Amino acid sequence: MESATTLLWVSSLFGGSVSLALEIGMLIIALGPVSKHRPDASLFFVGAAGLNLFVRLLRFVATPLLIHFVGVPGYVTANAAISMLATFLYGASGVSILLGILRLAIPANRDPTRYQ
Repeated sequence: MESATTLLWVSSLFGGSVSLALEIGMLIIALGPVSKHRPDASLFFVGAAGLNLFVRLLRFVATPLLIHFVGVPGYVTANAAISMLATFLYGASGVSILLGILRLAIPANRDPTRYQ
């Protein structure tokens, strides 16, 4: 049983580290080359990376504190509420990424409201 717990811990640490590295990478790219060439699109990517990092921090901090503040009986309900909030924020982050891609697809010198 102990090896299964260790495997779960290692896989969680690996998955979280990869995800965090990708979020930080997106933030660095958005603040670097994308911001230099297309500052209008960069804001969407920075917002998405910021939201992802906020949700990661929220889940990391809130989950251990739930048992302390709400106890075991309220843990399931409180954890479900945090998961729903995280899902909503991840969805908003995804929309922000899509809007950034759309902004990159429209040439910078073209008016996006005019179609010729």
